[in-house]
Amino acid sequence: MLKNELKQLNKNLILKVREGKCGNITIYEMLKAVTVLDNNKGGQDYLLDHCTDEKMDELLKMINDIVNDMRAGQMNIPDLTAKYLDRIPQS
Repeated sequence: MLKNELKQLNKNLILKVREGKCGNITIYEMLKAVTVLDNNKGGQDYLLDHCTDEKMDELLKMINDIVNDMRAGQMNIPDLTAKYLDRIPQS
């Protein structure tokens, strides 16, 4: 993912976490969840496509799902990447 776009997305997501719009997740958990998606071209495209206000809720839902899986402690980042890439619609 382009560095500046990821940086801006992270800033927007951090603001949403601080505003309490991301459920009960921490900034660290949110950034780690973004890393899960940013590990692959399909995930990077998904992040770029969902950084708009119209699609942000869908991205936040996926981030919360990833965080819940991380909290369950049963999956590492490569496993989570594989799981969630399967949920991303392929164009």
